[in-house]
Amino acid sequence: MTTAAKAPRIEAPSAESQLAGFIEKFDPDNQTLIVKIRKALQKRFPTANELVYDNYNFFVIGYSPTERPSDTIVSIAAASSVQRPPRRPCAWFICTVEHR
Repeated sequence: MTTAAKAPRIEAPSAESQLAGFIEKFDPDNQTLIVKIRKALQKRFPTANELVYDNYNFFVIGYSPTERPSDTIVSIAAASSVQRPPRRPCAWFICTVEHR
């Protein structure tokens, strides 16, 4: 009886390396801005869940007490288009959500 060879296990990239890959798609000035804003929000909300997702045409990093995006209390969103002219600024938003 022969046993089949096991396929090598492929390790999934870490969340940090995936996030770095998303950030690398922006021009260097916006990469710096994303990193600085992210560090400030991590410092301000140290226990929050950091949710990273694509929301239509925006790259979003949200901070939430749960893993649900609808519970996000603050988020940053960056819009970037590959076809935009070189020096055109990226659109940035800092959003806060108030629940009643």
